[in-house]
Amino acid sequence: MWACLTHDDTHSAEDTAVADRAVSDRTVSDRAGDRLMTATDALDGLARSRYVSVTTYRRSGTPVATPVWHAVGGGELYFWTSPDSGKIKRIRNDAKVLVTVCGPFGRIAAGAPSATGTARLLDVAATDEARKLLARKHVSIRLTDLGRKLLRRGRSHQIAVAVSF
Repeated sequence: MWACLTHDDTHSAEDTAVADRAVSDRTVSDRAGDRLMTATDALDGLARSRYVSVTTYRRSGTPVATPVWHAVGGGELYFWTSPDSGKIKRIRNDAKVLVTVCGPFGRIAAGAPSATGTARLLDVAATDEARKLLARKHVSIRLTDLGRKLLRRGRSHQIAVAVSF
């Protein structure tokens, strides 16, 4: 199940409630009810951004937002992180995530595109493919890979996550 919405400033309980409601024509209105956004529109907005805030949920239901680099491909959003990070632990417990366009420090602008989706952890082969997609978008990842290759350190031990909307 997925839904799209726009945000004013932060993730509130009202935002989460709106995000949880799916509408038959696959759109959800924002809080004011004056604008509709499709999943494709939200994914396009997410694809154009450099950073997104991925909100995962603790067992208690408390949301935890983390800014990440990402790439969009094949109708899914990809990001990578350490396999022992809190995000991965929370995704293993609850695959529901909220993805919102943000700045490098996680600040969410008013009206930023946002979508709820289902996260899944990728295996090694799929992580390599996601890493290539991320490297095409983010030069820093290519530089890190080049440095590791020159120092003969091998691939970093990261895990990729795919979010479906």
